[in-house]
Amino acid sequence: AAQWGIGLDLFNFNSVTGTITNRKAVINAGGNSALPYGLEFSPNSKLLYVSSSKYNPVSGIYRYDISQYNNLDAPVASIISSRTELDADSMAFITNSFSAIQLGPDGKAYMTLFAYPFMAVINNPNLPGAACNYRRNGLTLLPGTTCSYGLPDFNQSYFKSNFSFVTACQNNTVDFIYSRSGDV
Repeated sequence: AAQWGIGLDLFNFNSVTGTITNRKAVINAGGNSALPYGLEFSPNSKLLYVSSSKYNPVSGIYRYDISQYNNLDAPVASIISSRTELDADSMAFITNSFSAIQLGPDGKAYMTLFAYPFMAVINNPNLPGAACNYRRNGLTLLPGTTCSYGLPDFNQSYFKSNFSFVTACQNNTVDFIYSRSGDV
């Protein structure tokens, strides 16, 4: 649970009973701590990606970053120490420039960058550290468009499937085919 201004908590979820247990406070907001905004688990659920911001009252500058956390089943101190910062930026105004993170049907993770004409891409989200192949300017948007804060919320299990296309020729009709085991 990422709650801007409150913190970042990890929990265990029992899919049979719906019970939430074992709270781990990874980020406790307050004072001059990081304020989490977006989060996404890797497809294999071994890594956690978090976008956050932090205000420096002395300089008046906001710092934004995206980080990766590992060791998610370990005690909270181990999770916190596993943090790898993938990218950071600073601005004199609050925009949460590193915003929502969402897995795509291609298995990559995408992050919006507020008011930028591109999205960041984590090309290999199951791999730790630099091996995840993070790129800030990973997906260029259509001319004249920019990102906002959010991305759509939906059930990630839809991505445990196959997604293919028939043709990739520019200016031709493209047929997209989606299939998932168990579908009729």
